[in-house]
Amino acid sequence: MSKWRPVRSDIPQGLVLGLALFNIFVGDMDSGIGCTLRNFANTTKLCGVVDTLEGRDAIQRDLDRLETWACEKLMKFNKAKSQKANRILGCIKRSVASRLREVILPLYSTLVRFYLEYCIQLWGSQAGASPKKDMDLLERVQRRATKMIRGLEHLSYEDRLRELGLFSLEKRRLWGDLIAAFQYLKGAYQKAGEGLFTRACSDSTRGNGFKLKEGKGSRQRKRPPWLNCKLLSLLKTKREAYQRWKSGQIPIENYKGIARTCRDAVRKAKAQLKLRLARHVKNYKQGFFRYVNNKQKQKESTVGPQALGTKIQVDANTDPPSVKELVCELLQELDPYKPMGPDNIHPRVLREMADIVARPLSIIFEKLRRSGDVPEDWKKANVAPIYKKGLKEDPGNYRPISLTSVPGKVME
Repeated sequence: MSKWRPVRSDIPQGLVLGLALFNIFVGDMDSGIGCTLRNFANTTKLCGVVDTLEGRDAIQRDLDRLETWACEKLMKFNKAKSQKANRILGCIKRSVASRLREVILPLYSTLVRFYLEYCIQLWGSQAGASPKKDMDLLERVQRRATKMIRGLEHLSYEDRLRELGLFSLEKRRLWGDLIAAFQYLKGAYQKAGEGLFTRACSDSTRGNGFKLKEGKGSRQRKRPPWLNCKLLSLLKTKREAYQRWKSGQIPIENYKGIARTCRDAVRKAKAQLKLRLARHVKNYKQGFFRYVNNKQKQKESTVGPQALGTKIQVDANTDPPSVKELVCELLQELDPYKPMGPDNIHPRVLREMADIVARPLSIIFEKLRRSGDVPEDWKKANVAPIYKKGLKEDPGNYRPISLTSVPGKVME
């Protein structure tokens, strides 16, 4: 038996008193929390349903309350999945002397990989400004775990995975997405995920009939990449200030000041997003080109049949500016390698002479639009069989392709 010693600070190891005091210390964590809060050992999980804007705001308020509580208690939540998984992996490396495959692989699959894949279908698409970098941090944990196994240290990461019969985390995420999509098609999420997706109806003979498209409910929850929690709070403050100004509670100068602050914050967030994309363009090309394509789609959506309206006056002596510019732009975007239709007008000719033929074509298109008639030549098509697969002697292995008039396609 050891002798008694006075303890001036902290609690001796091995006593139940330390655990009891810690439970008392964190006992008020769930005060004011509307969502479900679950605590087990050193793990805290906040659960809630985010299928409406109100549900999203509710879970964001609870997250803000937890952050405030942690600051008051001088504590900090560890939100880094890779850091926590690395700690557990380091504990396994220090505590387990064996480096056999039969020992390390079950420990990694049971204790570590869970943290790398928990709710991956939810947060995987929102993994910060550089998702590739975040995913590489998670992949680095599995790379380190496979290197711990004796006899595989000299092999590359892909060879170690092949030897152990494992998949990379990227393939496992794709596997999980396919399982979730299959379960949704089979009706497993009728209550929780109703309205997120709908079956895409298509008459195309290529591909399969099990395609999903976004529903109206999911489209409402889609946010631009520059819109963060701070901006959402500012926008909410602006809406509240507008309602208070409309009811006469505050003067208009106060509302204008809040609106000006919100506008400056939005511009700053957009500029920071562009700067991040430009800096990480080499490592994150997918996000950069997705942002560029979205910008191009927004510009193209502003020009169409609705933009033309009925205010265009067509005269033989004057050029219709909006229709002519639109026709010239479409002619310049034609693929010169596409085949010609039954009118024997090649797309390369129209593309090279876009500035010359844009004016007569725009006048023809406008007159046809007003009269509602379509030329007979534009209704004809050259049908050519295209070989798909199988025996070339079987007619069923060919797909018919209709080659219509190029000016008719431009008018569409």
